[in-house]
Amino acid sequence: MRVSNHYIILTYPFKHSFEAGEKDRRWERLEDRWFQWWRRLGGEQVRKAVDDTYFFLPYIRKLLFPEACSQDLSKIIKLPLRKWALSLPKGSVLHLTYKPKRLSQISPLTLKFELEGYNFSAGFTFEWIDLFLFPQGVGFLTFKTHLSDEELEAEKLNDFLYYIRLIHPPSMGWKLPQLLMGNHPPIQTKDLVDLLLQGVVDEEAYTETEMGQVYGERFNLFIYACVDKSEIAYEEENLPPFGDDVDRLLYELSTCTNTSDPNYIPSLKGWERMKEENIISLWDNWRGMALRDNLLFLGLRSKGFPFERLPEICENDYFHLWLLPLYQKMRLSLLAGELMRESGDLHKNLKKARRLWEEFIIFRNLYWFYELNRKPQANFLFHAFQKGLEIAPLYEFVRSEVEDLQEFYERKVERNTNLLLNFLTFIGLPIGILAELFSNVLIKSGSWRDFSLWSLLAYASIGTIYLVYRRISKRR
Repeated sequence: MRVSNHYIILTYPFKHSFEAGEKDRRWERLEDRWFQWWRRLGGEQVRKAVDDTYFFLPYIRKLLFPEACSQDLSKIIKLPLRKWALSLPKGSVLHLTYKPKRLSQISPLTLKFELEGYNFSAGFTFEWIDLFLFPQGVGFLTFKTHLSDEELEAEKLNDFLYYIRLIHPPSMGWKLPQLLMGNHPPIQTKDLVDLLLQGVVDEEAYTETEMGQVYGERFNLFIYACVDKSEIAYEEENLPPFGDDVDRLLYELSTCTNTSDPNYIPSLKGWERMKEENIISLWDNWRGMALRDNLLFLGLRSKGFPFERLPEICENDYFHLWLLPLYQKMRLSLLAGELMRESGDLHKNLKKARRLWEEFIIFRNLYWFYELNRKPQANFLFHAFQKGLEIAPLYEFVRSEVEDLQEFYERKVERNTNLLLNFLTFIGLPIGILAELFSNVLIKSGSWRDFSLWSLLAYASIGTIYLVYRRISKRR
């Protein structure tokens, strides 16, 4: 089955500490490799890119494309990175691209995999490599790539997706493919990621950190492919549980599996659930599949809209539409992890609870949207992406936990304050009366040494009584 048009955007999530609207000298170490993404576009392309930003509602457009909302785009995008980042509003996305001269040094490449007599090789090219630095420390390293084959078969594309997506082996003993760049020694995908993230993160080998191991085990894939529906033909006995050939191709490309191997065929119930929850079917000439890790747009005609306009719309509009749920998912996941208290100290936990609540409110106010566009199709797709990533249950969990955590510690502080006030009332008052009665005698007949000793003894007694009182109160 021939693929007439395609590209893949590999997306790697990571943590960073850059923010828009803040002074940061670390930008200087990125100047020789990265610049504003607008600068890789020509004059007409810039005007078209600005026009494409109107796909989003104004307040979202200002967050995703802050430069496009300025009065002098050409001036802002030529600023040094430090001044450029400082000029943008807080909470906006910082979008950079790898300089073309640098990009030419690592592309094209060849992916090669060998194991027990099986060989797979595929040449591919990076069209661009971009950085998206979202607020609150979440970033995405993205690669737009396509295979070099003039006549590309769907099976080869599927095998390429299967091998290129892995950063770390899913289990011990798993062999990863190699990337070949000219005469350079072979590397793996994690080496390429670490190379590109130098200066963006503090770690030299980010992929080996705990965050890199957990959140960066594999790329998230944004896939566009176009085939001719009439050429999709599987043998009838290999079709179940899929209803038709298109469904089967959707499943294979979105999950990066080959169902000619019976180990990768889903159960009828599993497929029916995926079909109900994950397939996007709005038009006869294209279909989509939104999963936890990958998003696929599959054109079904090798001419006209699916071949010519759909790939452009996917890259300029739907890819950014998909990045937002990806950001929501990772930010909420990080917040969920921070909800695990590390210390038993009341005041530290209260401070942490308040900080988490503030961060959640900022996230919700800036990046938790119900609609992004006035058109129903865009909003439908946005909610389909969120559903595929299973964001809504995670959001409700984090919201509930943050509220409960803050309320718990606020009440605990309030109880301790009331406890102290009760102690001072019932213990401090009698001591005050006694001190008033005996103070004159002590001052007249005693020395300053006696006065100091009696004062120390009084405070020690009060402290002891208070500790006993607190222990008894806790037991109650």
